[in-house]
Amino acid sequence: MKITPNIKKAIFKAVVISLSAAVLVFLVALPFKEAQFLMLSAAYSKSKDTAAKLSAYDKFVKLHPYYIPARLKLARLYVLLDYANPNEPKNYESAVEQYEVILKLDAKNKDALSDLGDLYSGKKKFEDADKLFKKLIKYYPKSPGYHHKLALNYLRQDINDKALEEITLTLSLDPENGGAHLLKGMLLEKQENMPDAIAEYETALRIFKERKLAAYEIDAQANLGRAYFKAGLIFDSLQQFEKIVRMNPNMIQGYLELASAYYNINLVDKCISTLEALLKLRNAVPDAYRMLGFAYLKKADYIAALSYFKKAEAYGIRFEAGFIDKVDEAAKAQREKPKQEQPKENEPGKK
Repeated sequence: MKITPNIKKAIFKAVVISLSAAVLVFLVALPFKEAQFLMLSAAYSKSKDTAAKLSAYDKFVKLHPYYIPARLKLARLYVLLDYANPNEPKNYESAVEQYEVILKLDAKNKDALSDLGDLYSGKKKFEDADKLFKKLIKYYPKSPGYHHKLALNYLRQDINDKALEEITLTLSLDPENGGAHLLKGMLLEKQENMPDAIAEYETALRIFKERKLAAYEIDAQANLGRAYFKAGLIFDSLQQFEKIVRMNPNMIQGYLELASAYYNINLVDKCISTLEALLKLRNAVPDAYRMLGFAYLKKADYIAALSYFKKAEAYGIRFEAGFIDKVDEAAKAQREKPKQEQPKENEPGKK
């Protein structure tokens, strides 16, 4: 029998109706608050309006104060807001408050323990993070990820021997733990053992690629790029940072690393164009202005250099005493030269 377009439409409609009915039956079978939470999650799954999501989950938590998944979602939204606005302490405090309530309801909740430990470690509250990660290891001793988190917390404090112990434990439980290989590479890099550091970063990168963990893959690319540069493998280093910018064109650090690599091999114009591309994406990047100042200084364009150094200062960058005054003097001397002797293409802001 020939399947006509009308028959195809009828089949498609029947499938949609049956799936919708199945979803409805599933939701009806769930307790009321679980069904509500699933519907709320679905409604905001693709929304980029963080404020609206926060308001919706906050209302849900007030209606169902003992429902942990909703509190966890609310806490993570506050963490995202804190990450985006680190100078606004209210979001950090609200996130901590939500995690603490969850841990009062369930002291062994691994999501809350892990998230709060990460938050503390990122805020340099290392002792608080240490306690939480050790609780996780006590409750879940066979989970390699928690040894990895504790290792990172030690590494951030330069407690390298304890970091290595935790990395070794992580790899004994999971030899293919990319994060542990990344941290081991960082330890080896600190010891100036670049060949072994590069090998660990390459292993981490392979694992992240195989597991399709794109965000972690970029971290491995960045570490590998820096290690290549330190080892004198300049071309390989540039390739890594160029990959990062292609993979994630919104990653500020990728542009800064690439610009720094260009600067250090005297490709100053490429350094400048990379930083200008970054400032088109986001203009409040203090290090970009600082690096542009040094790039123009290398080109002996003191007027442009002074302009960028002053912008960097306005964003909180501090220079050695007397440095800006010296550049200012050189800029004044440059202005006094006959126009034909002054650089023509290096004026600040000129494309």
